[in-house]
Amino acid sequence: MKICFCAARESGSDAFRQRLQALDVEWVDAAAIATGGAWCDLCLLALPSSLEDSVVLIREYRQLLAEPLPLIVCGSWADSQSVSSLLAAGADDYLPVDLETQQLGLRLHIFSQQAAQRSATTVGGRLDDQIVRAQRLETLASLTGSIAHDYNNLLSAIQGNAELALMDRTLDAPVRYSLEQINSAAHRAAEITRQILMFRGGAGLKSTQPVNLSQLIREMGELLRVSIARNCRIEYRLGRTLPLVTGDPLRLRQLVMTVVTNASKALGPGGGVIQIRTDQQDEAGAAQVILEVKYTHAGLHPGWPATPSGTAESLSGLAAAGVIAREHGTVITTATDGSGGTHRVPFAADGGPTAEQDARAMLGEYGRSAGTILLIDDEEAVRVAAHRLLRRAGYTVFEAASGEEGLAVMAQVAPALDAVLVDLNLPGMECRELLGEMRRLRQDLRLVVWSGFPEEAAREQLAGFPDVAFIEKPTQLGELVGVLQRMLRS
Repeated sequence: MKICFCAARESGSDAFRQRLQALDVEWVDAAAIATGGAWCDLCLLALPSSLEDSVVLIREYRQLLAEPLPLIVCGSWADSQSVSSLLAAGADDYLPVDLETQQLGLRLHIFSQQAAQRSATTVGGRLDDQIVRAQRLETLASLTGSIAHDYNNLLSAIQGNAELALMDRTLDAPVRYSLEQINSAAHRAAEITRQILMFRGGAGLKSTQPVNLSQLIREMGELLRVSIARNCRIEYRLGRTLPLVTGDPLRLRQLVMTVVTNASKALGPGGGVIQIRTDQQDEAGAAQVILEVKYTHAGLHPGWPATPSGTAESLSGLAAAGVIAREHGTVITTATDGSGGTHRVPFAADGGPTAEQDARAMLGEYGRSAGTILLIDDEEAVRVAAHRLLRRAGYTVFEAASGEEGLAVMAQVAPALDAVLVDLNLPGMECRELLGEMRRLRQDLRLVVWSGFPEEAAREQLAGFPDVAFIEKPTQLGELVGVLQRMLRS
């Protein structure tokens, strides 16, 4: 048995201590227990003569010691009222200091056995609770994915129809403004959904692609605004003609979110300004795109630590952002001064066109026939909006509402098809089965899956099925057309 013995000053515990030392027990230093550096079966505390002082001392020790550690107090009180006060203050049991050695050893042994049994029961109960919580989280994660899928289908219809309407150059200014607000709100709602699904999923790079860092941050605007303290304000200085960077968009969003919220916490209750900047620089002859998050507040002191808020949550947050940075071949550097600090992340440019050039290229094919597409989606509003958008981009489009209907259409127009755009979750025939049947009919057919689920979940459902492109709903016209054009040019 391991025992930690502590005695208050003037406790008159010398004789009691001698009887304890005569027992076959192992002694543990009290300081090591308090700092978590050692473990024992129970803690014995010899109390002073004052009942009031004893109650205060018990409360202090209860806060100091780990919650499961039994605390037995020893004193000279014999009345039940005084002993009740000691137990109410946080003691688990009471022993009179005048107990003989044999009785003392027996009482400690009995209490140790009872505490071990209670601990085992508590651990078992906690394990059961953890299992129940894990099952609830698993159910919640599944429900979240299903809701997000349906929600993204609705956003696809809203966003697609808003984009179509905005292409009408005869619109009156007030109508155009209202449509732009609808389109912007759909973008923000889609970003929030992506963030929810991102935090629901695991870590690690899932897919890499060319990313417009300024556009990615601009789309996060609403989510960033609601994630920082109310007394903080964000200023954006985002470069518009920067090269693209190669990365996982979901992981990059998580990095930006973590660094910005950490800056908000660093500013503390006084708040301040958070400036998010993207820019281009050359380092040793190589082009880089710089992400810089700077936070300023006159109340901060010189020598503020590299992890500004200094809390465990802050430390783990920046550590997670650091992992994402390393996944992308870079690091986060932090500089601080008397008015705030700066987090800086340099990304290697991917060597392709600038984001602005890439966007123009994606939309530059309007006005001529770009190919023939079979569009399969069971959501009528999504299907109609996508059909109109693709026709506006110059594609010839056939459509179907199910896998079976899609195969029937394909049987009639298969030689003319350049690609099939199919929703991941269709009623009846599963997407994987549908794609396999289409590949059997046309080995060279280009296949594109789009879904309200994130790409990771889609790839799991299509595991082992090669050469399938993926588009996440909702999507802008430029993104949809760009993916199809790159496929058809390859």
